[in-house]
Amino acid sequence: MNRIGSTFAVALLAVSTVGVQHAGAQSYLMPSTPERGIWLEASHPNIKSPLEVTTPSSAWFLSGRHPVTSRISGVAEAPFAYGKLDIAGLPEGDGSTVFGNPYLGMEFAHSDRVTLELGARIPMTTADEDSFGDVVGVLADPLRSEAFLEDVVPLSGAVSFRETLPVGEGATVRARGGIVTMFYTGDDEELDETTTFVDYGVTGTYPIGIARMGAGVSGRWNASESEGKFSDNSLHQLGLSADASVRGFIRPGISLRVPLDKDYRDLVGSTVGLYVQVSMP
Repeated sequence: MNRIGSTFAVALLAVSTVGVQHAGAQSYLMPSTPERGIWLEASHPNIKSPLEVTTPSSAWFLSGRHPVTSRISGVAEAPFAYGKLDIAGLPEGDGSTVFGNPYLGMEFAHSDRVTLELGARIPMTTADEDSFGDVVGVLADPLRSEAFLEDVVPLSGAVSFRETLPVGEGATVRARGGIVTMFYTGDDEELDETTTFVDYGVTGTYPIGIARMGAGVSGRWNASESEGKFSDNSLHQLGLSADASVRGFIRPGISLRVPLDKDYRDLVGSTVGLYVQVSMP
């Protein structure tokens, strides 16, 4: 377990250069989620040798949204991850299951096009120095790694803009920008007490009958890092998705995320995801 843990620690360090991404309750590269409902995401990273993980290794996010007033909604998310390693030359180890830091937030619909977000994650992860399910979670979606980090309290604020396009019927484009301040609560004196990150992204959705096709780019920049270039302190992903309406209120879908930065590409070729959204009356 110690050698396995050390190997994964190197992987975690490589993809955590920019810390964490937005603390929202969904991957920004997913299509719009229900105004009232729940959704489940599962992501499996294609980790390159020697960090081979078994097929069941994946990160899971169970989320929901419920309107409080006509303009304000509450949002919550529960993350968990499972990892099992298959490294050449090492005996097969046991699987590692980790429950992450849950998210609680509020969304305020300023208008039909503009939404403001405020939220935080509660530091309740079961990750420890011997676990590696949490590292699988980070590698599956490093732009949401705060869901599995230890000894941190991320507070976030963001604004999202949505515009209907004059193409097709119901085609939309969404842009998002935000700030995350991560408060470190551990005992390591070498780590900064607070670190600030800038989130950004744009994604489009095009409906075709009962189906939706989506594509977008999302990234984040470590604004607290004074050394290095922008490319050294930022991380980006390209995302594609497709889903279809079943019975009018259930939407199963599939997604693909591809890293755009070399350090991440050296570890993960791509991440394949499955999701389902359930709208409620």
